[in-house]
Amino acid sequence: MRLYILDSNNQKVQLGYDAQNRKELARLIGSAKFKHGDTIYAVNQVQAESDSTSVIPAAVGALVGVLGGGVGLAIGGTIGALVGENLVKEDKQKATTFNASTAE
Repeated sequence: MRLYILDSNNQKVQLGYDAQNRKELARLIGSAKFKHGDTIYAVNQVQAESDSTSVIPAAVGALVGVLGGGVGLAIGGTIGALVGENLVKEDKQKATTFNASTAE
């Protein structure tokens, strides 16, 4: 999950923090407000988005499956895709939970 703010040009600026909710983010920052550039932002302005993809686990599974031949390739790729899909769902849920939270 990536945390970001929208700057004055409405461009996403990724923050270098890892927090499960805005209250935790405020604790990590040390305040409910922080400065980026010349602008002061509130932690409640921070948004989260998923940054996971299922492609990498599927590719890793397929590469491991190569050792087992054609059948291993198919099985490895399928298992990798399923694992990747689960990771994507978990990451999306984390982003949804963060976005529903408040710093108070």
